[in-house]
Amino acid sequence: MKMNYTKTLLISVIVLVSFFYMFRNTEMYDEWAKTHDWSKQSPSTDAGYEEGIEFLDRHPVDCSRKGIRGFDFNLIDKNYHFDYDCAGGVESDDFTIHTNQGSECSYLSCYPNAFPIDCGHYPLTYFIYHRDGYGHNGHAYKCGTKPTTGPCRNIENAYTEEHKNHTEWLALQKPLECNSDEVLTRVDYEYSNGTGRYKGRCCKK
Repeated sequence: MKMNYTKTLLISVIVLVSFFYMFRNTEMYDEWAKTHDWSKQSPSTDAGYEEGIEFLDRHPVDCSRKGIRGFDFNLIDKNYHFDYDCAGGVESDDFTIHTNQGSECSYLSCYPNAFPIDCGHYPLTYFIYHRDGYGHNGHAYKCGTKPTTGPCRNIENAYTEEHKNHTEWLALQKPLECNSDEVLTRVDYEYSNGTGRYKGRCCKK
């Protein structure tokens, strides 16, 4: 009888400890949860196996012929993806494709080499991190052919400190988001003394 009691007590302790770590893990990822109901999402991939920044090449932000209004990189339940919104209104007639390249590596200190993503006064409609297989990275991106018509302004996030899992570091950042009557026309990433942030330019549609 005493052995059964001891066994039951041991099982109960194991269950309680398991629940503690489960909720602790959930709480840890809560701060990276979506800030609102984004309309689109890139495919989710496992952050446990793909923590290097080079794996962003599996996450297109694609608004087709409409401008990107904003995006947020999120890590939820150990899977990460981009959430993003597309601007409403008239679609662009067409788009042009641009690329830029830097030196490839797994760390966010190299990430700024893949920027800027710059469409001038035209809406940014698509971007994806790009690896050419020869030690270079960058972004392939598309710009609409209908120029924006209103004034532009610069926006930026607060700096966040480096994390051992580099995609988690991105997920700690706030969304880069324009107003409802604006679109993104440029995106940069700024790295300084072990910290980084997204910057952008919003223009009235």
